[in-house]
Amino acid sequence: MARRRYKLGKNLPYDKMYGGLKSTSPILNPGRFVINEVAMQMSSKGGLEALLAQLRGDEDGRYFDPAYGGSSQIAKIPRAEGAIPEVKDDFAALKQRAMNEGRRPPKNVSAEMEAALLEAEAKLDVTMEEADKIERLLAEVESKEQIIDDSRVLKGGPKGVGRLIGGILVEVDGQVVTPDGNGVLAIHDSRSPYDGLPTEVYYDEIVKPWRLAMAKLNNERYELARSEKRPVGEIPQKREPLPPWPKSVPKVKMVRTKK
Repeated sequence: MARRRYKLGKNLPYDKMYGGLKSTSPILNPGRFVINEVAMQMSSKGGLEALLAQLRGDEDGRYFDPAYGGSSQIAKIPRAEGAIPEVKDDFAALKQRAMNEGRRPPKNVSAEMEAALLEAEAKLDVTMEEADKIERLLAEVESKEQIIDDSRVLKGGPKGVGRLIGGILVEVDGQVVTPDGNGVLAIHDSRSPYDGLPTEVYYDEIVKPWRLAMAKLNNERYELARSEKRPVGEIPQKREPLPPWPKSVPKVKMVRTKK
């Protein structure tokens, strides 16, 4: 849905900023650019949720950025919203300064201030369009969750095989990974029995013991094949069951609300 607030041709600074930002947005024009980090994020639910967090933020308008050691940042929409009153405040301050100096205050904003206000409005409108698109894509993913093939979730067991985007873990063993409110990466996937479990605990208390148990089963399989002088492929592969939820971490039911 277009968020343009002025008709084309009414305000040139707005048109120029709006058109330029919209045409160069990798979210609104994913097919125009070579594969990049944003395009990769848009290919998964976890990536879409991360992009939406960067755009809208939490209830305080902030999101956790894991880059450069991790920090809390102002989300793009709240930042863009804040730029509009800043321009208006500049004009109010200009009027007050003129009155303080005994001069007649200006009645209208200067052309430069008007252009700055229009450009700030354009930035907000394009950013809102980006959020609209991400939310639409997320809704489509969520509506299909019941029929999506879940075979990738823990396929082959908790092997600890992860997928990174921009150096940040976004998936492990087919389970979606995103940072929690404190920036700690955790499995956030309702299809997984480890939904809500921090990945550091997952690697230490799920992956490690499971792989050791599987190594033992595999050794027994090879020993049996050797003793019976049979090809190892004829010996059925036993599968270690999934480890239970670690006792070291309280299990909290994940609550997901729709925006």
